Amino acid sequence: MSDNISANTLFHFTGSIDNLENILRNNFQPRLCYENFMSIIFNAPVDFKELEKAIPMVCFCDLPLSQVREHADENNYGPYALGLSKEWAIKNKVNPVLYTYKNSDISRKLKSLLLNLPSQKNDTVHYKISKKDYHNQLLSIFQYIKPYEGISAKTKKHTRFYDEREWRYIPNFAEDLSYPMMIGRGEKEENAITEINEKIKGISELHLKFEPNDIKYIIVKSEDEILQMVDKVIQIKKGGFTESDIKILTTRIISFESIRENI
Repeated sequence: MSDNISANTLFHFTGSIDNLENILRNNFQPRLCYENFMSIIFNAPVDFKELEKAIPMVCFCDLPLSQVREHADENNYGPYALGLSKEWAIKNKVNPVLYTYKNSDISRKLKSLLLNLPSQKNDTVHYKISKKDYHNQLLSIFQYIKPYEGISAKTKKHTRFYDEREWRYIPNFAEDLSYPMMIGRGEKEENAITEINEKIKGISELHLKFEPNDIKYIIVKSEDEILQMVDKVIQIKKGGFTESDIKILTTRIISFESIRENI
């Protein structure tokens, strides 16, 4: 077994076999998820809800299978997963997140940049970039920031997020989607998030797509579910993939139960 900390495969874990089937059928569909990265910028408590922001994303972990036990716990992300090659991830602009903490040098600099954003009213700034583009590009960088540690929304426990080695896909939104770069939490915002997530489902250009040869692992919870997953793969993909593609995919189905027994 390799001693590498990083894997050659990125894993997306989920909580049910139905979710796994949906990904195989429809590719990855980004969803707005809350991130509390603003607390590390403005030095607020890590559970301060007013600083949570919703970001459209698909998340992966860069962990070898020997280290996914806690990540795949049913009270955390769940024991079902799709593993895809890192080459595929890089080609599709999936990016490692930037972990930082309160009062770090980078947190202070990001805070200074955020508080001194130029107004979007004027047309240009230096370096031949519009103020609107400057504004949007800077805010887009914030979407790749994650606290080094904090309270997990999944387990409600203090978690060192750095151990997840997260990579993140964030789609480029068209102007007509009217996506707010960052959106707070409240009833009005929750309704807006639901509406945006529904829009994302119908816009295939925003989905993170993959081909059969990009998939390295299809992980189900138990050995009993392997044949069920084989049937699903055949049913889902027989219209678009060759018979050899389908055969290869079915050989990549394993159970988290067997992984747990062998690590």
